[in-house]
Amino acid sequence: MTNQINQCLFSANGEFNVGLDEKAKNAINERQQKLKKHRVQMVEFRLKKKEEFDRMRSECKRLECVLQQGIAELKNELSHGTTDFGDHRLVRAVVDLVAENEKLRKQNAVLIIDIKRHEVFQKKLAAVDETLSSEESLLRHDEERTFPDSVSAFCYQPLSFEEVNATPNPLDNSFTASLPPVSFVGAIFGWDVFRQQRNSMLSSRTQFIKRVHCSIATAVRVSCEQGDSLRPLITTPVEWCFSHRCKIPTQVLQEFGPRCKVIGHEIPGPTSYCYSFLERVAQWVLPDGRKKVGISMIVINSTSNQQGNIQINSAKWIKDGWALVTVTEAGDNMVDVVCDQWAPCESNLHADYLVVQWAQFIQRWEQSVSPSRLLTQ
Repeated sequence: MTNQINQCLFSANGEFNVGLDEKAKNAINERQQKLKKHRVQMVEFRLKKKEEFDRMRSECKRLECVLQQGIAELKNELSHGTTDFGDHRLVRAVVDLVAENEKLRKQNAVLIIDIKRHEVFQKKLAAVDETLSSEESLLRHDEERTFPDSVSAFCYQPLSFEEVNATPNPLDNSFTASLPPVSFVGAIFGWDVFRQQRNSMLSSRTQFIKRVHCSIATAVRVSCEQGDSLRPLITTPVEWCFSHRCKIPTQVLQEFGPRCKVIGHEIPGPTSYCYSFLERVAQWVLPDGRKKVGISMIVINSTSNQQGNIQINSAKWIKDGWALVTVTEAGDNMVDVVCDQWAPCESNLHADYLVVQWAQFIQRWEQSVSPSRLLTQ
């Protein structure tokens, strides 16, 4: 359960504090300053151009008036025959030529304005294309990241929207419907435990279900207050202790809005586990009016990021795994909670350890959202 659930229910227009390093922040600030300076310069440039255009238009009108006045005087003199111009036919031809030239000049001025407008439009298109190209290049550029307080480094290449949309979402009904069935194996701390039968592929899938005595608002609020400590861990090494949960470095790598982002986890140990996953948050209103919220996590392992990972300090990069948690209103101060997780394992012992770790997580979550109820059980 994460801060995104709170944004989902109570602050849909809130902003998420992006975990950028100092270098990235400085780059963003520098770019914003350049954009601000560019806007000021463009405003000054437009004002200057407008003043120059107004001055030239006034001068053009003045010259047109002078010309029209001269033509009118010339026509008047010709009509009265008060001036000896020699051959009147030649003079008439000159006057007509001047009038035609003035007409062509006006048409030419209109065409020049249209041409300049077209040139400005072409320049703007070129500038937009250049900006989009540079931003796309920046977006697709590999960035070396380091987990906070860790020496494990990795090269992360941001995902495109197409890659995000193509990534399965464990919250989708089609995703869970395609999974093998799980069987009830018992109960622990009041949670019904279901497990998938083991097959030739070493993996562990466990599902925990329970009706918890708290409101959905309380569950969201407490989960937000606890922050990353109440986010599920997809996998952990053998013999890893859940008491070290607060020491796990977490880094936001990329955001696609308030309800979708890429996060990196590193679980320290003799062999550190590292993985990046796509986290999605969703909310629903069921046909009967009850509210439901959910969070899903699925490991992403694109080819480009596989090639860019730098293995330091015996870090092991996890390539598969997913988890989901849903909270559904079940009545007054009651919610139905489902926690479903799957991860590959190194051995059967590792699979059993994962079940224990997941059970510890879900029990700690219940203790956080409904502590008084646990004391009465």
